[in-house]
Amino acid sequence: TVVVAAVSFFVYRYMAKRGSPAQQEVKKAWKGVVPGQSSVNELYRKAGTPVSSSQGSSGTTFSYPTKNKYWTSDVSVFQDKVAFVRERIFAPAEISLKKRLEETGKNWTKIYGPDSQYGSFLFAYPALGTAYYADEVHDVVYEIWHFPPTTIPGLLALPQAQGFSAVFQPRPD
Repeated sequence: TVVVAAVSFFVYRYMAKRGSPAQQEVKKAWKGVVPGQSSVNELYRKAGTPVSSSQGSSGTTFSYPTKNKYWTSDVSVFQDKVAFVRERIFAPAEISLKKRLEETGKNWTKIYGPDSQYGSFLFAYPALGTAYYADEVHDVVYEIWHFPPTTIPGLLALPQAQGFSAVFQPRPD
């Protein structure tokens, strides 16, 4: 019985730390909005009324206020479904890149973008539908990208990932 109790305790601690599947699902959602699943009505119900919207070739983008008055978090919608969320972060002391990577797991892929030569990269978990746009040297996360689970090529095919690559390509400045 001592062994059973010990095993039960460790399983309980592991599940509590890991979270239930429902808790994990919420972690990759923004304000309860899940790309690939949430409708525009659900977006309005959970995130409220956007401060602005714009129409583009890949759908409509709704902009929501953040803690910084100069930046918004942007939600892209295509055919009445949320397709992508760019959540802008402004609390670097609370949300370090190292901490995020530890919490999310080791299976990330470094994606290179327009600012990679200056230390900013996209740390992507395509199968989870999450990526962190961050400054690796300063341990700061600037944005969290939320998208339907996909592959690296699928992520790089998103309109929001234009200019990003799995291979470092320095800009000819």
